[in-house]
Amino acid sequence: MNILDKIIAHKKVEVAKLMREVSLEKLVKSPNFNRTPISLKKALTAKNSTGIIAEFKRKSPSKGIINDKVSIGEVTQGYLDANVAAQSILTEMAFFGGSIVDLIQARAVNETIPILRKDFIVDGFQIV
Repeated sequence: MNILDKIIAHKKVEVAKLMREVSLEKLVKSPNFNRTPISLKKALTAKNSTGIIAEFKRKSPSKGIINDKVSIGEVTQGYLDANVAAQSILTEMAFFGGSIVDLIQARAVNETIPILRKDFIVDGFQIV
């Protein structure tokens, strides 16, 4: 079994557990569910856009720990100060050290540019 197979197998177990703990109805009723998304296309193609999508990643299976000392708020503010077009947040926990909380904290700091969730999506539940 290669690393991708391990990640997918782990993610399926993780999502199944989450689906038992959190109802779809609760997700749909959450405050951000009906929020108007910020257009990635507009951000990337705007006249003065840098075209840069800056990523936040805590660790990786191949490189180990990359960034475990700085807060997501500090990084997000730095990306905004650098005028990136969008931000990518790695939310996979077991292998990359991220979480959905990172995404929520980034959005609390960044209300102006698109944020992409980077994860292994194995079920439509994760999209909701």
